[in-house]
Amino acid sequence: MRVSYRHISTSEDASFSIKEFCQPQFTNTFHFHRGYEVTLIVKSSGQVYVGDKMLNYHEGEVFMFGPGLVHCFSNNNLSVGKGGNVHAIVVQFDADFMGKEFSTPRS
Repeated sequence: MRVSYRHISTSEDASFSIKEFCQPQFTNTFHFHRGYEVTLIVKSSGQVYVGDKMLNYHEGEVFMFGPGLVHCFSNNNLSVGKGGNVHAIVVQFDADFMGKEFSTPRS
């Protein structure tokens, strides 16, 4: 499976981004990014591919992916129903999202 890099884009005055996906199916390819990602599955079920593992997921589950961890969601069309959509909320942020001073260890 092909892996692609995804850039996490935030505005200059924001430390994280929130995206909402409401569409007929998940369309992301196997990808990774340099930041963190927290994904809430609001409506869908299927498989999530993480690294070299595959797990089943269901509505209401939350996933957190670290920097460089490849992942991809694939939904079961039967879980959405005819004419329905998958629904997920994704929060993405860098390790220093609260500022360099907060994330830098003190001696």
